[in-house]
Amino acid sequence: MRTVKNDDAKARFKRRGKAAPSAEREPLPELFHRRSRDLGRKAEALRMLVGDKRFARNRKKVAQYRADLVRIRDDIDHILQHLPDDADADAESAA
Repeated sequence: MRTVKNDDAKARFKRRGKAAPSAEREPLPELFHRRSRDLGRKAEALRMLVGDKRFARNRKKVAQYRADLVRIRDDIDHILQHLPDDADADAESAA
């Protein structure tokens, strides 16, 4: 596996006419919000595919992705276990 040096990454961005990403990271709450929103949009798009009239005849073909969806669900469950419940969050903010 080749290690990409920071200068290599900056050069690639420069060739594409984009600014290289800064060393500063996005604040975690904003990043979490954006990623959650993106995930919600993707989940909604998949849910809409299930409602598509072609889904019934392709059901067995798309079943190959079931394990991926179960893994994603498990990842979301893991995240939820690390977040406080709404009641817990309200108590923490009041303290």
